[in-house]
Amino acid sequence: MNMVDGVLIVVVIFSVLRGLWRGAVSQLFGIAGFVAGFFVAHRFGAALGNRLATSFPSLPHSTAMAAALLFFLTWFLIALAGAWISHGLRRGGLGGTDRMVGGALGLVKGGLGMLLMVWILTLLMPPDHKLLKHSRLIPYAQEATRLLVDATPKSFRERLKILPRRSPGKNITPPGVILEKKHGEDNEPKSRSM
Repeated sequence: MNMVDGVLIVVVIFSVLRGLWRGAVSQLFGIAGFVAGFFVAHRFGAALGNRLATSFPSLPHSTAMAAALLFFLTWFLIALAGAWISHGLRRGGLGGTDRMVGGALGLVKGGLGMLLMVWILTLLMPPDHKLLKHSRLIPYAQEATRLLVDATPKSFRERLKILPRRSPGKNITPPGVILEKKHGEDNEPKSRSM
């Protein structure tokens, strides 16, 4: 085991403990708030950014700031509603069930977070980097990522265009990306990744 393995284990354990503490309802509302925050920021971030730029001309990166503000505000309000409902469940005697399901949901979230971290590491580091090479968990995470990618509908995979980082003389591809060589062309990645 190396440092990366330790960090990945801590992420999963933290996620399970947080799930037990928060409960399933609060976590589900947190996830919904996260997703809704992206949609709201994407939909209204530019318009609010333009208004901020008009009102405060010296404000740098007004669109990015507006999108971040909308994202966090939406996430916070929906998560707050979930915490309120979760508190009501605990007062009604369903707190233990909510917490146990929350722990299981935390395990799933921690596992997905671990897969995301491994995927990002494989994009940012060369494949022969010692942190990747000597990890015991990364090969399992890469296989799990491949299985998840294979389980997604083909139409969804084709819509995602995640390009690998290229170094001079090296072709680094993230897990799940398959290289297909066409006659007379260089290898170009065909995305089958998240």
